[in-house]
Amino acid sequence: MRHPWSIPVLLALGVLGGYAAGAQPLGAQPEALPFRTGQTVELGFDASNGRRCLIEEMRGTFVRCRNPSRSDRAGRWLNVNQIEWVTTSPLAADGTLDQERR
Repeated sequence: MRHPWSIPVLLALGVLGGYAAGAQPLGAQPEALPFRTGQTVELGFDASNGRRCLIEEMRGTFVRCRNPSRSDRAGRWLNVNQIEWVTTSPLAADGTLDQERR
């Protein structure tokens, strides 16, 4: 015999279970990237292939960078998870970018 309240209860339990299974735990913080916005870096995708870029924006594991030697302002989004190595420009003693002192 089916009770009239069994279907709404099962639906509510299913929704609650789906929410609990899909929730991200509080301890899972995004990993800090080894560079900041405005910094010039060299990103390596394998042992022999790299590119210099100026970091314009960061969103999660994606960064938007442009070639610092070109005059075009078109940025390109790159996935940081695909990068094997990073070489950054040095920072000054006060933590500001040390790019103007060349």
